[in-house]
Amino acid sequence: MKNLKMSCLLALLLSTTNLISAHTGSEGGGGGDANEMRVNEIRSDLLKWIEEDGAKSLHLPNDISLEEYEKKMSIYLDPLYVTVIFVEKDDPFNEELQVTVNERPKTCRGFFSREDDRPYILCNISRFQSTPQAYQYRIIHHEYAGLASLEKNIGDSSDYIISDQITDYLIPEKVLRMAVLKNPSSNFPNIEAKLITLPNIDGVFFTENSNENGVCKALGYENSAPGSALSVSVPYPEPLLRINDYGEVLDGDTGYKWKKIEKIICIKKIQRENFKVTKIDFPALGNGVGFAAKSSPDGVCKLLGHEYGVYRATFYKIIVERPEPLLIVDSKGTVIGGDNGKKWNKIKQITCITYNQL
Repeated sequence: MKNLKMSCLLALLLSTTNLISAHTGSEGGGGGDANEMRVNEIRSDLLKWIEEDGAKSLHLPNDISLEEYEKKMSIYLDPLYVTVIFVEKDDPFNEELQVTVNERPKTCRGFFSREDDRPYILCNISRFQSTPQAYQYRIIHHEYAGLASLEKNIGDSSDYIISDQITDYLIPEKVLRMAVLKNPSSNFPNIEAKLITLPNIDGVFFTENSNENGVCKALGYENSAPGSALSVSVPYPEPLLRINDYGEVLDGDTGYKWKKIEKIICIKKIQRENFKVTKIDFPALGNGVGFAAKSSPDGVCKLLGHEYGVYRATFYKIIVERPEPLLIVDSKGTVIGGDNGKKWNKIKQITCITYNQL
């Protein structure tokens, strides 16, 4: 299986039009330009992944063939086909420069302009910057797929049936950069190294296939001592977090597939933990209505006041013998259906993430 790379290579600036010049991303262009380059990195990575047959293992809807998906996405992912714009806030006088849809703030919005009938992706700077890098892939793929009519990206009717799978193909990639060292030959005698036993955040541990640097970054350290991590089997099922090189949650595990990190050496504490983790038993709305297993972990967690749900770290309870009404929600927390417990299991425990403002 081909994997998308969390690449950090500089890319060509995206093409500009009169629509872009009508509303700049930020004063001096700094905020918008940097984010446009980030989107271009993701776009380029997605295109390369498709060209290398990485999409062959996607679970596509019955009415979309692999050939159609690859052909349409390749067209829209061409570097000059779609124009990307970043704005600090909605323009109250220009509907096409508004990221809010039906009074719901979105991170990005894809559309065809009434002025030139060309495809555009409009993003809000602060919301995009606060989105973890792994989830940026999901958002950007969705906007391109929506423009290509492979997914719906129309307000509350948006669906992420393909885009929800994109983060499964992400792997951490270490990027080396030059640094000025005060005394390269000193052998770093003053390294602040700490051996951490059973590293965790709010009692939730890390999978053995997490990136070691990322685990230490998630814990608030500068980096790790690569190769220092030891793993141990999970004695009983429990939610685990898989971390990328940026210290962000990619997804998780229930302890069935992966061991957890038992010990790791982290270098130089620089900040508090990157995020908070909350385990919720039998998640339900205030009226006691629970959620069916088909619900998106993101959507359930958002309804309960958190930012993201951890995929593959959810536990379920079979309730066929004592059916009850259950909700099915999508990744945005919108109710898309229900169940009486006869078809879908009930969510027994879910793990939610809320990122700290560092």
